[in-house]
Amino acid sequence: MGGKEEKFFELLRAFYADLAVAGVAFENLATGKMAAAEAVEVIHDTKKKLRGGLGKLWEKMYKSYKNPPETDYARNFIWKSYEVIDLLDEMADRISFGAFPDQPKEFADVAQLIRAALSEMKKIMDYTSDVEANYMKMEARSRKVHAYEDRGDELYRGEMRALFTGGKDPVYVMYWKDIVTNGEKVLDTATGAAVLLQKLITRY
Repeated sequence: MGGKEEKFFELLRAFYADLAVAGVAFENLATGKMAAAEAVEVIHDTKKKLRGGLGKLWEKMYKSYKNPPETDYARNFIWKSYEVIDLLDEMADRISFGAFPDQPKEFADVAQLIRAALSEMKKIMDYTSDVEANYMKMEARSRKVHAYEDRGDELYRGEMRALFTGGKDPVYVMYWKDIVTNGEKVLDTATGAAVLLQKLITRY
């Protein structure tokens, strides 16, 4: 990995370290281990920090990649990575409103999967300091991210069935439908980011 690209990945490693912190805060919010206001503040602050660093990230990306396909992979990787914090922030806000505190029973499991997936992504990014030496470890952790997505899909289908059966309050259904859908999107997006990262590093 060249010097310019290494600096790009240094920023990405820091980015994912912050995302992992936000993932822990979100899990703690969903499982009641952290006060809503505290968890929301952590996630808000993380989003603000990551948004503030996007300019530097774009700059390093365009200096690192000149080949159009590689530029597309890197660009989409950044967007998917940022979409994760955007979705976490939106879900945290909605949950913190407390309009319907009786959340779907399996949503805490989804939050745990999100935290685990972001933790794996952080570890994958840490391995980019030496891709050649760590490639097999990166592959193994990428498979874990895919497995979390698969499990999340199962939970999503179960949660949606539960929401739309049993004569629940329609407002409750729509309130939690959006949150549950975004939880599933986070796992899908993290998996998509892992795929794009794999495409970027297969040159080494």
